[in-house]
Order: sequence, then C-alpha cells, then structure tokens
Amino acid sequence: MKVIAVGHLLEAKENYPGTTDAINGWLQILTNSDFHSAQELTETFPRVTSEGDFYYFPLASLPLQICARIDFPSKVVLINHVQPARDIVRRN
Repeated sequence: MKVIAVGHLLEAKENYPGTTDAINGWLQILTNSDFHSAQELTETFPRVTSEGDFYYFPLASLPLQICARIDFPSKVVLINHVQPARDIVRRN
C-alpha cells in the first residue's frame, strides 16, 4: 500500500511523546501489505473501525487513533489525522 500525507504521522510523533514505535509499526505494516478489501484489512488490524471510506486505527495501548481514507483498488492510504481517541470526531 502507498501511504500519503505522512506529515500527519510526523506531527503526531512530535505532539504525543512515546508514540513513535507504535506509529512506525503501523506504518511499516501498511506499507508492506497489499490489502484488497476491508475484510483483509481487519484480519491484520482486528480493532480497526470504519465509517464510509474512513478507517480508524487505534494504536496498541495508546489513547490515539489514526484516521485514514483507503482506496483499495489503487492501493492508496491517505492519512487524514491522528488524535487522542476521546477527541476523535468522525468526519466524512
């Protein structure tokens, strides 16, 4: 998968100390994967939730989620934002 708008991930690492390993691990899994569907995605990320084209990835034991839009046919993941889980507002 090609991940774009990774600046949001870099910003989250700066704003939320201690999240670098979790964010890097998530990014590595995505970039080394070739998901064809949401079902395949949930096999790797069982805690992911979705609303429309947006997928919300909770980060391990951290109170953060990554919100991303995924286009499975083109294999593109667009990072929308990273925020504390309690502050996430579902956006479409």
